[in-house]
Amino acid sequence: MDTHYPDTDVILRRLARLERDNRALKLALTALGVTAAALVALGLAAPTAAPPDQLEARSFVVRDGDGKARAVLGISPGGQPALVLFDAAGKPGVTAGFGPDGASAVNLADAAGRARATLFVTKDGAPGVTLRDEQGESRATLAYAANGAAALNLADAAGTNRLGVVVTPEGTPQLFAADATGTRRATLGLAPDGAPALRLNDDAGKMALGADVKANRTAALALADAAGQPRVILTLPPSGASGILVKGAGGNGGVQLGLFGGGLPALALLDDGGKNRIWLGLKADASPNLMLLNADGATPLFRAP
Repeated sequence: MDTHYPDTDVILRRLARLERDNRALKLALTALGVTAAALVALGLAAPTAAPPDQLEARSFVVRDGDGKARAVLGISPGGQPALVLFDAAGKPGVTAGFGPDGASAVNLADAAGRARATLFVTKDGAPGVTLRDEQGESRATLAYAANGAAALNLADAAGTNRLGVVVTPEGTPQLFAADATGTRRATLGLAPDGAPALRLNDDAGKMALGADVKANRTAALALADAAGQPRVILTLPPSGASGILVKGAGGNGGVQLGLFGGGLPALALLDDGGKNRIWLGLKADASPNLMLLNADGATPLFRAP
């Protein structure tokens, strides 16, 4: 009995429509190691034979009219399925597959075969996109975390994140800027109640200056020591009764100068518990008022006049 190639459409269905003409089909079959005899053995020689339910192989290679491999579908050395599409020069242009931890990714490469853009989904189901420069360093990443946070990070040529925009799981936005070491030096954001805040850090990442506006429109500016502890705090409430507080080491004790009780100026010395112990100010009639208070910060021990 004569042996001949089966109908083209039948084979195309078995090879996921890898080719559209008989010549390319023969190249694909050769690359896959499939011969006419093998087709006969599989019962596929007759054009009218019913196609099998599935086609199994360790890998598939698709070649163009010049015999160049343009697509490979197979198992990676790590045991994960992978798909690679090559350009006319033989460079990988698109790569798709799974990582050892179950994450999936699609890489898009430039003419040199270098991955420049990656679309990924982590093992936790969090999607993201990464853009890389010619050296392969990540320069921009947009990601959605499994905890509900969304972030955009922009990096320098060394791959260090320098600018970031984050929306926390609670829905509060933050913008941060970092130095060449990756240390955050400036952060601008909103609190959960919508109050804006600014934080400037030293080269160790400790706060040096902080400013915020509370929901009741009280504005505050804080200067911190080397440990990041606020030591000088300037406040301006809606009433206009501004004040400045200078704290001792560790935030204990201090001196408070401001406008109190209807805008009257006063100076208060505080103990380590933040209680007023010495009060010096002016009364409504502009006469001086001096008080020494006990540990509760309210009961006078001495008053003059």
